[in-house]
Amino acid sequence: MTLRYGVLGALLALAGCAGPAPSHDLAEIDRLLAPRGAQTVSETSAPDPVASLLSGDLTVETAIRVAVLRNRGLGARLAEVGLVRAELIAALTPENPQLEGLARFPDTSPSRTNFEFSVTQDLVSLVLMPLRSRAAEARIEQARLEVADEVLRLSRDVEAAYYELQGALLTKAVLTTFSEAAWASYEYARSLKEAGNINELDLANQEVLAQQARLELARVEADVLQLRERLTRLMGLWGAEAAAWSLPAQLPDLPPAEASLARLESTAVERRLDLAALRQELDALAYERDTANTARWLPGLSAGVSGERDSDGKWQLGPAVSLSLPLFDRRQGELARIDAQSAAAGERFADLAVAIRAEVRAARARLLAAREITTHLRDTLVPLREKIVRLTQEQYNFMLVGAFQLLDAKQNQLATYRSYAESVRDYWLAHNELRRAVGGPLPTADD
Repeated sequence: MTLRYGVLGALLALAGCAGPAPSHDLAEIDRLLAPRGAQTVSETSAPDPVASLLSGDLTVETAIRVAVLRNRGLGARLAEVGLVRAELIAALTPENPQLEGLARFPDTSPSRTNFEFSVTQDLVSLVLMPLRSRAAEARIEQARLEVADEVLRLSRDVEAAYYELQGALLTKAVLTTFSEAAWASYEYARSLKEAGNINELDLANQEVLAQQARLELARVEADVLQLRERLTRLMGLWGAEAAAWSLPAQLPDLPPAEASLARLESTAVERRLDLAALRQELDALAYERDTANTARWLPGLSAGVSGERDSDGKWQLGPAVSLSLPLFDRRQGELARIDAQSAAAGERFADLAVAIRAEVRAARARLLAAREITTHLRDTLVPLREKIVRLTQEQYNFMLVGAFQLLDAKQNQLATYRSYAESVRDYWLAHNELRRAVGGPLPTADD
């Protein structure tokens, strides 16, 4: 059973029988996620699809899907929507009627016991029910927006961890080749030293290079283990499943072009769910203020029926009314609290809107810089290093250069390959950060 079924059960328990079904909340969250290219949360596959998702090399999309299915933190956030729905149930539930009664026993006969009773209902709560319901619905929509934003954040965290691990695996492969070349160079130098063709200093330089290569490889291998554990935790895996997955050590190619900055800023303000959640909070506070402002002028009014049986055994029935005048407590404290919350929420909204635009500009600047570095390495430095190796190999074949020069050329080539692999990783991390800032897929350059 997937985590999603547990979430549905928790929502059902919290919501009871009132209001729309909890599946409606999940469907509404999916509605928010779909146009943003995100993995939906209302997973209904049976049997559990995680085992099949982990059977082959993970893609970014499958890693995100596993995380949405299994991440316990996201499951807790989904269940919290039920807490907000409980407020709606409370807003739609009338207060219980009040029953009062008393009995008086006679001290002489033939008088009978005197009974009095009254049944009253608070009418003000019924009048305020539509206003409270509107505020509670706004809070539910705010909770949906916050949970949908949490799904997007988790997706971007998984994608970043995926690219970091993929880049580390690619760097590990390059450094493995580099280390093997360095040790081959050292072994060759040692044979030359034994033959008396090089001195002790040349041999020591070759050994230092081989030892440094081994140390760098060990560091990258440790990074791979840490990054793998990070991605495993984000996907919510443990036990046998934590060791059952793998991913290819191959980063995707760069897209042909980037989108314009002006479109990205406007798109971010429209798409960002955290900004939409703050806007919804402002609406909810406005509804709550309307409720409190209406209630402050209404007297506490309860109405019903009362009855009395006197000592002669006769019953008398009639209406019962209870009234409290709003002379002192007119919701002043509640209104002041709501006004302060509204002012704070408005400032947070404006601050986040400014921060989003700055975040988009900074992320796009990093993306363009990473793209320039990557394309320069790919189109200029990598071909130059390959050319140098090819020419050095030709000269070595004609005994115009020594083996050390050829090995140095190959080592420099491998170092450039490493730089290129790291630059591609940095590009996709910057691409992921820009997608996070924009709140969804990036528009194409032609849009």
